Amino acid sequence: MEKLFYGISEVSKMTKVPVSTLRFWESQVDKLKPSKSNGGTRRYDKDDIDMIENVKYLTEVCGYTLEGVNKRLNNRFNDVDMRVKLMKKLIGIRTELQEIRKELNEPTALQEEVIIEK
Repeated sequence: MEKLFYGISEVSKMTKVPVSTLRFWESQVDKLKPSKSNGGTRRYDKDDIDMIENVKYLTEVCGYTLEGVNKRLNNRFNDVDMRVKLMKKLIGIRTELQEIRKELNEPTALQEEVIIEK
């Protein structure tokens, strides 16, 4: 079961983005504003995590600056979210195919004899 909110260290592990970078991005990216508890602890929801993935994609893959990220994310025809979700799906499919290939290469995978009757 998914949690409603995650702490900054959990989000850092999930997204592989350092805590210090997450804090910096919050100060620079208009659309990345996680809520805070009464004690001031950051509380990231699913939308916040998706936004972090979008920022990561734009900076690491596309080479955008944070200024460019803001312009891109503020564009009403934003397709970044769709690309990130598609990339995750393709990585999942690749992993499944690699597992199938590994199973097929196991010596026991083809030991069962197939008899074809005429």
